[in-house]
Amino acid sequence: MQPYIESNTWLQIGINILLGTWADRKANMWDQMYLPDCMKEGFAIAEAESGKRLLISEKVWFSPDNKTMKSPWGGKSVVYSGLISALLILLSWWEGKKRTRFVSIDVVVMTISGLIGCIIFFMWFISLHKATSLNLNLIWAHPLLLLIPIFIRFKNTQKFVRKFAMINAVIILILFICNVIANFQDISQEGFFFGLAVMARLFSISDIP
Repeated sequence: MQPYIESNTWLQIGINILLGTWADRKANMWDQMYLPDCMKEGFAIAEAESGKRLLISEKVWFSPDNKTMKSPWGGKSVVYSGLISALLILLSWWEGKKRTRFVSIDVVVMTISGLIGCIIFFMWFISLHKATSLNLNLIWAHPLLLLIPIFIRFKNTQKFVRKFAMINAVIILILFICNVIANFQDISQEGFFFGLAVMARLFSISDIP
């Protein structure tokens, strides 16, 4: 599927975030048959047990224009996500040094991450799509992160928020290290940067002054 989506960067990011480890395995000829081009190539070389070619003749009924649809900011999504991640990491460091807090930024980041987690959770556990199962992106983007924007504004829940944030940050860190070593899932560069940004904010939240 990669050749069909490589010109649309944001579509590629969405697919990489939603698809799980099952989709990262190397596809055999049978798995590729849902793609028309692969089916055409398969029929072209198909042979019977006797060695006789099964394709008698070939006729083109329709030949579409080879136009590619490019997305806005296409090809620069890695740069933008990397810059956003770097800014959030620097902001987290600055907050720790100055002992201050920008709660609104945490609310935005955790809300976005939590909503992405809701979609991943639905696609994994509720939908019937096998390719979206066993998705390790659920570690840095899961629905429970939506609890942080709710409780972070209340003084009597700060202890819970700090512990919850620390646990999640450590889990993300361990996941990234293990994935680099064992390569459980092919996490996109954008997903990696998003995960780093979420982890940085979680570590920052765990040190709320």
